[in-house]
Amino acid sequence: MFRDEFDGSAVDESKWQYRSTAESDWSDEPYGTGNPGSKQLEFDHPGNCSVDDGALTITARPDGIQSESGNWYEWSSCLITSTGPQGHTFRYGYIEIRATLPSRPGFWPSFWTWQSADNEQPTEADVFEYFSDNRRRLYHSWHSDTDQTCIHAPRFDPSAGMNVYGADIRESGTNFYINGAKVCHAAGKPAGPVNLVVSNFVYAGVPPESGSAGRMVVDYVRAWQRSESHPAHLPPTSSPSQRRPVGDGRGTSGPPPGVNSCPSKGSATDSTAPSVEARTSGTHKQKRTNRSRSEGSRTSAEQKKPPPSCPTTPSSPQKRRSAASSRR
Repeated sequence: MFRDEFDGSAVDESKWQYRSTAESDWSDEPYGTGNPGSKQLEFDHPGNCSVDDGALTITARPDGIQSESGNWYEWSSCLITSTGPQGHTFRYGYIEIRATLPSRPGFWPSFWTWQSADNEQPTEADVFEYFSDNRRRLYHSWHSDTDQTCIHAPRFDPSAGMNVYGADIRESGTNFYINGAKVCHAAGKPAGPVNLVVSNFVYAGVPPESGSAGRMVVDYVRAWQRSESHPAHLPPTSSPSQRRPVGDGRGTSGPPPGVNSCPSKGSATDSTAPSVEARTSGTHKQKRTNRSRSEGSRTSAEQKKPPPSCPTTPSSPQKRRSAASSRR
């Protein structure tokens, strides 16, 4: 099991790194990444991630940053990906996040997977994508051997409190969950291993107002891995007495109902899963560039460059696909 409860005072860089090959503009001075030519407006760098009081906060805000390649960004944010030395790479398993999403319009938080360094095939599952100008829509997408998107209308406001978003990725397909309730199924299996990504982008389709900031607050990230030879295996369900008590604010451990677990305590319920529309998406809101190389890392907040083993020249561009073109 991989987990981060964010109980320290900084991002655990043994688990997470700050640069993903899903973004094309890698920079060492300043350290971070951007994605010009896409629907993202921000430069992602470590300074916008903070850990305090048992939670990770990713803040997207106005800024003025020029990357090493000369691209100018008027917004900044942060992303983390599970490519650290003790991170998480998997093909099949259950993953979940407990988070509060931004309330002001213009922001685009997501929890998703992206192909690992040794997987050159497009492999992406969007556990959720959310556009903060519309609090009544969540997007759950699968992009590997097929492209499929579900549009879900939750009965709660994702910006009003913590909720649990999960995906059970199997050889037979992927089930998406909100607070333990299944809301979507996508057929198809991953082309290869992936890493986790947590991000809070600035959305060009509906930009934030001048001076506005958007905060994504993450209580935890947890993941259980299956072996390919036993795709149905998951940890056994623990009894209620073995779980955290109601009111501790940290939810429960383990996959949701139907995946050997139960809903997170203290989260809004959405058990009837209303207004779910499943379809195959033919167009996508944005383009990302994948480069066949390992992720860059930082060993401390002061370190500005990745280790020498991390190359800095791009190759093998590919697209990251997602669902915003269908959101309206």
